[in-house]
Amino acid sequence: MGYAGVKASSNPLLSDSKSLKTKGNDVTESGEATWKSLASGILSMKNLTTLNLQWKNIGDEGATGLSKNSSWKNLTTFNLERNEISAKGATELSKNPSWTNLTILNLGGNSIGAKGASELSKNNSWTNLAELYLQGNDIGAEGAAELSKNTS
Repeated sequence: MGYAGVKASSNPLLSDSKSLKTKGNDVTESGEATWKSLASGILSMKNLTTLNLQWKNIGDEGATGLSKNSSWKNLTTFNLERNEISAKGATELSKNPSWTNLTILNLGGNSIGAKGASELSKNNSWTNLAELYLQGNDIGAEGAAELSKNTS
């Protein structure tokens, strides 16, 4: 896909797309700045149900850009596995109140730690979340305890 493909993602023809999977495409050449551009480029994809962005070096800046999206009200599956997201990025993602249909969130293989897990546990909008993948994030007992406090 590359950076040109990311810019093309803002094409109005894609606005009715329900799934975006970038596996096997190199969109990391500009790092986090590319993902910030992607976040703004796919805002028009209001019918999006599946977003797979694993292994894309999104980082905290990219996670922050993605977290600001309020048009993905149909999003059910969001894969951000192995993207160098820390507690800061997890905190920003946790602030999104719009993804109310989210059932699967994969943040495995990042570095969110106990603080990031604690922040994720504070989101009360993701009431349909059935699967949360946090393997390889070093959340420890403290993070697990914080996650268990969320009753929504």
